[in-house]
Order: sequence, then C-alpha cells, then structure tokens
Amino acid sequence: MSEYILPNDDFQRENIAINIAKIILSDNDVSPMLINGDWGTGKTVLAHRIQKKISKNESDVRCIYINAFQEDHVDNALITLVSAVAKTLPNKEKVNLLEKAKPAIRFGLSTIAKGVVSHVLRTDSDSLAEEYTDMLKEMSGKTIDYAIDNMLEDHIKSEESIEGLKSMLKALSEKNKIIIIIDELDRCNPYFAIDLVEKIKYVFDMDGIKFILLANSSQLEASIKNRYGGLKHGAQYLEKFIKYTIDLPIFFLENGNDREVSSHHFDKLIPEIINIYDSTQRKIIIEIKELIISNSISLREVENYIRNIKIYQLLSDRELKKDLPIILLYKLTFIFIYTFSQKFEISLRGIKENSSIIYKIKGLELDKNNKKPQLNQLICHAITNYRWDDFDGQYESYNDSKDDEILKEIHRMSPNEMRGSPNYKAQLLSVFSTLSFI
Repeated sequence: MSEYILPNDDFQRENIAINIAKIILSDNDVSPMLINGDWGTGKTVLAHRIQKKISKNESDVRCIYINAFQEDHVDNALITLVSAVAKTLPNKEKVNLLEKAKPAIRFGLSTIAKGVVSHVLRTDSDSLAEEYTDMLKEMSGKTIDYAIDNMLEDHIKSEESIEGLKSMLKALSEKNKIIIIIDELDRCNPYFAIDLVEKIKYVFDMDGIKFILLANSSQLEASIKNRYGGLKHGAQYLEKFIKYTIDLPIFFLENGNDREVSSHHFDKLIPEIINIYDSTQRKIIIEIKELIISNSISLREVENYIRNIKIYQLLSDRELKKDLPIILLYKLTFIFIYTFSQKFEISLRGIKENSSIIYKIKGLELDKNNKKPQLNQLICHAITNYRWDDFDGQYESYNDSKDDEILKEIHRMSPNEMRGSPNYKAQLLSVFSTLSFI
C-alpha cells in the first residue's frame, strides 16, 4: 500500500494529533478512545497525522492504521484485527500469531454459517423444497441433542482458543506496545462496525494494546440499534465499550481569531472560481460563508458544493466570475440550495408548489427587524413574495452604498417595479434543471 501523504495543516490539527498521541501513550485508562466528528470533518487526515506522529517519535510502539470501510467485506472482525497486527511482526512471530488465531477465527466463521442456516430455516421454511421440509419434520430428538452437544463443545474450544490468542497478544504487547487506529467506522456495514467494537473489548482488552476509533458517534449508535433491533439506548450500549471521547472541534485559532473549519476550507477552494481580488465578489463570498456556518456544512460538503459550481459552469459554458455581481450572487446562492436540497428535503417539485420551502436552509429568510439584511436574503424573498411594501425601509438602509453594484441593482427593485425585475424563481428552477440534467 502506498504511503499516505499528509495535506497542509490548514485547520491546525497538528496540535490535536500531538495531544491525542500524548494521551493514548500515557498510563491513563482511556482506551478505546473515540474521536467523534461528523462525516467530512477531516477525521481521516487526523488519523494519519496521529499515526505518523506516534511512529516517528515512539520507535518501540507498533502503530497500526485500519480503514474499517475497506475491511467490512470480511465476515469476522477478528480477522481484520489479527491480520493488521500480524503485518507489523517479524515472520516467525507473524506465523505464531496466525496459528493461535486460526481456531478462534474458525469458530467465528462456523457460527456465522450456522446462524445463516438457522435464519433460513426459521424464516423461510415455507419456501424450502418439499423434501427438505419433510426431512426437518422427521428429525429425531437424538439428532437435536447431538447438535447441541456439538455447539457446547465448539463453545468450550472457542473459549480455550480465544484465551490462547489473548496470551499471545499479551506477550507481543509486553515487548512492544501496540496502538491500533480504526478509521471510517461510521461508513462501514453496521454489523461489522459493532463486531469490531465488541471484539476489541472481548479479545484485545489489555494494558499493552490501545485503540483510537474515529467515527460519528450518532452513526455508531444507529449501527447498534440496527444490529440489535429493539435496543432503544444505543448511546448507553456504546458507553460500555468506549472509555474516552474527544469531539473534533469545528473552530481553530488563526492570528488570535476564531476561524470556522468549513468556511476556511471554502476560502481555500473558491479562488479557482471567482476573482477574490474584486471587492464586490469578495462581499458575495462572505454571504455564502454565512450560509456554510449557519447550516453546519462539513468539509466534504463544501467540496461537493465547489464541485457543483464547476459542473454548472461547464454545462452553462460560462465562467461565473464573468457574470454581473448580482447574477453571480444568485447563481452561487441557488447552487448552494441545489447542493444541499436533499439534506434539507427540498425538491424541484416542492419549489414549484411552494417556493418558501427554500427557507429550510438557515440564513435565507428575510427578517423584518433586520435593517440591513444579506443580499441573498433579498433575492430569496423575491422568489417567494412579490409584495415588498413591508420591507421598504430595508432598501433605504442601503442608500449610502452607492458604489456597490449589487446593492444598487437591488435598490432599483422598488415595489412598483418588482414585476419587471429578474424572475429569480425561474433562475432557481433553471439551476436545479441544469444540475439535475433535466
């Protein structure tokens, strides 16, 4: 596998990585540790940063990275965990570990197989071929007793094999501490995610082996409910397996000021699209960043938004930075609405039937009490309401901004001229249609 190349530390995660490494390497009882963050908040980069920090500074520690999403095709999480440790060992120790693990893994796989058969026999017996149904009816009590005896014997052997595996792992970890970082737990199969967490508790719970898990805790709780059906309190069940939780911060300090991670990421990406040296275009970017912060848009979602802007430019055969400022403003706003329409349950049909549905996105609705609302709020109001009488005073608040092209355009939209103004609803529907390939 090629080495992971760390990107620039734009969000100042280096200090977080240093502190997490310090905590996990200490004698404090913090393992398994969960780093909690929403999807697309930079957990994977942080995981690799932690691994590199430990591997570089702690030569006697084996630090292992596992991508759970790439591993969830494996039925037994024990295979994933044991093989990850084995890869870091000299050949002789690797062979010994795998030999010790085989009986425990074999029992796990046979249990899965029996469970599948049991489920089929229990739930789908009506659809079995008639001869198999008759055979099941004729099974004697003796046959059932024999099956139970086998299961009990298998269980005893499993306990013995797991204890043998734990002894081997303990001996290895006494020579070199082992730290296992498991990423993408919130993206993998719910059954596999919970199997991993449970195997950590039942097989790897020892002083010399520590775990750092990276996931969205809400998603993990949902996986628990999925795995155990009627279980209502996923968070309480998760607490049995997680000893320490760190919430990944969404703000960082830059030159003494708080910066929001996602809006900062947007700042880094948007120069590819607009002219940041144009003062009017910079004002538009400030409004879009307000939407990003208000709606808790993640790093990955910001990248999706930028991607949609680029695709829109491609399909419309025009660079947005060449548009008039007011057109640039409404296009960026409408592409934002489109990008997050599914997240906020906004549909093309919904907009046609009741355009105020766009106000599910925070920061777009006009507030009467705000004497100087955002420009995109005025544009969105034009989509939902042709009567502006209640808002005349808000236009007057812009009278001093004669040099700003956007403000002058909006100021010219007096109530009497409103029906002659650009049809923003049609433009919004056009953006949806373009990006939806309709």
